Amino acid sequence: MVTFPNEGSPLLPSINTQSLQARRGSVHQVTFSPLPRGTGEGDSDHFRYPLTPGLRLGRDTTHSSTDDEDGDATVGIHGSIDRTREGNGGPVASTWKRLATRLRYYVPIVSWLPEYTWSALSHDLRAGITVSCLLIPQALSYGSLAKLDPINGLYTALIPNLVYGIFGTSRHLAMGPEALISTLMGTIITDYQHTLDPSLTDSAPDAFLSAAGVARVVCFLVGLITFLMGIFRLGFLDSILSKALLRGFVTAVAFVIICGQLIPLTGLNRIPGDLPLHASPVDKVRYVVAHFQQSHWITLGISVSCIAFLVGCTLLKRRYRRVGWLQQIPEILVTVVVTTVLSYVLGWQDHGVAIFGNVEARFPHPTLPRIPEPIFYKDLLTSAMLISTIGIVESIIIAREYASKNHYSVSPNRELVAIGLANLAGCVFGAFPAFGSLARSRLNDRAKARTQMSGVITGLVVLVTILFLLPCFHYLPRTVLSAIIFNTALSLLTKTPRELRFLYRVGAWHDLTLFTLIFVSTMLVSVEVGILLAVILSLLTVLQRTTVPRITILGRRTGTKDQFVPIPDYPDSVEHVEGIMVVRIEEPLFFANTGQLQARLKRLELFGDLATHPSERARLPPASAVVFDVEQMPDLDASALAILREIVESYHLRKVTVCFVHLRPGLFTAFERSGLSEKVGHGLFFTEVPEALHYIEQSRSFTSVSSGGEAQVDTDNETTPY
Repeated sequence: MVTFPNEGSPLLPSINTQSLQARRGSVHQVTFSPLPRGTGEGDSDHFRYPLTPGLRLGRDTTHSSTDDEDGDATVGIHGSIDRTREGNGGPVASTWKRLATRLRYYVPIVSWLPEYTWSALSHDLRAGITVSCLLIPQALSYGSLAKLDPINGLYTALIPNLVYGIFGTSRHLAMGPEALISTLMGTIITDYQHTLDPSLTDSAPDAFLSAAGVARVVCFLVGLITFLMGIFRLGFLDSILSKALLRGFVTAVAFVIICGQLIPLTGLNRIPGDLPLHASPVDKVRYVVAHFQQSHWITLGISVSCIAFLVGCTLLKRRYRRVGWLQQIPEILVTVVVTTVLSYVLGWQDHGVAIFGNVEARFPHPTLPRIPEPIFYKDLLTSAMLISTIGIVESIIIAREYASKNHYSVSPNRELVAIGLANLAGCVFGAFPAFGSLARSRLNDRAKARTQMSGVITGLVVLVTILFLLPCFHYLPRTVLSAIIFNTALSLLTKTPRELRFLYRVGAWHDLTLFTLIFVSTMLVSVEVGILLAVILSLLTVLQRTTVPRITILGRRTGTKDQFVPIPDYPDSVEHVEGIMVVRIEEPLFFANTGQLQARLKRLELFGDLATHPSERARLPPASAVVFDVEQMPDLDASALAILREIVESYHLRKVTVCFVHLRPGLFTAFERSGLSEKVGHGLFFTEVPEALHYIEQSRSFTSVSSGGEAQVDTDNETTPY
């Protein structure tokens, strides 16, 4: 009797999961979440194994994101292995267990595939096919946008999806070509071709051959950069780019794409014109307006109809979000199928409409990237770094968004490794750079994808299309591809009005200025200049804010004796301690943020706050004592120790007493080794601010009595910290 598996049955029933778990022993299995940490800080039976020489052992408590941030910032491996439970297999068995754990961690498919169920397969199958219905027309369009043969867009949709399914940690990230990346690739390829041979045009027979060679090299460099960023644990870099800057860049690129598609949408690319090669978006709009009477009206009608249908479907889906069947309609696929059938039936080709034409159905031949002129590697490397920056930021944001929505965690560093490997493999098979897509990932989530298998299925559907279904696109009007690109660019603008209103409402004039600057530079100069300026301004903003130490002057709250709060936060309910400046340092001190520390302390002493301009006259008398509350300073480096030493020496030259409060024992050791504790004075470290003030007041009393010829010290109230 034949029995059929139910939905909860494992897809691979031959694997005895119980015995497999028994063989794993105490090694924790990694699925989609990071391995558990050890039991405690001081548990000597738990230890970590570093992958990279020179990384220190120990637990880093400074990172506490949803993921491990690979969870373990010190060793690159998340999780602990209990030596007391390794069993009796000996060191060889223990080594194999560790290798198995590492394999499951770095190759996630090894972890989730043995537990894969028929229920998950049914969901992933539906999601993979649904996403492919959107991806295939997009890939053909983006291949053209990148100045490549449209089939290169399909290669970009094929290989990265298959590789990411093996190494990726996100269940919903949909890999493939993207509009922004394709636009940059088109610019790079155009610049390279005409630099190499000014007589070469896009219609020349060898144009696609040379373009494909450039695309391979750029894809290789992008993959290598992304892979190395993951290996060196730079997954946090997506956080340093300002959201306003990115929105300004994305908005500008959307307008660049829209302006660039106006010519093929109107059929004006069929007539000879005087449009310069590197025409700006404004030049392209002027060209269309000037030659609009020469438009190919059938092409224009097809374009307008397709755009209206796509925009209408988008608006309906946005309005009726809860209507499940409406959300599943693949409007792009419907557009492609309907226009292809109409083109064949009505003979649009005979009426001057450009069609997709014959494309050889072939599996991509593996070829290593090479370029005849090494002098171009420098320019291509710069472009690859810009593409990597855009793709990494977008992909990690998407992966984190859907991981949070579906209650699992992703690893930014392992995501970079997976995306890097996907592009390294893709460059061998004729792909250009591929990253995650927000639209396709959203569709993947709505289709209830369960695992990374949905991406593998998407890649397999693309493979079937390449091998067997390409002849079906023979009569597809090329203007339909331009309409798809145009609609994608419009979708990039949907968030812009809302974000601009938000920035205006909160008075973020700095962000609005940056938005405008990036938008104008991208529109009037080039896309490369826009993204380069965005990265530079983001880095400068980060540097500006990290190089300014966060310090606050404290005052005694009115009506209390031992409660000290920031004076700027409670200006009407605190009182200054006469002649004493109590300063709280609110962050770790290191070489970058200590350069302005002395100047900011001087401003606090003169004005009582940091908002007053230094040109104003002093409001407070010079301080006779300074108390540093360093409870919120968990760490400092050698440069910070040297700066603090200089500050203490300058205060002592003015006969100003310096005390430290809440100094951590580990930092006190650093103070001792650097000689700073001796410079301050061993009796001037306290556990509470009131104790330091009491000591200072006693010292004042002692000084005043000594000036009268008699000294008396209350030794019963002396306080020392350690």
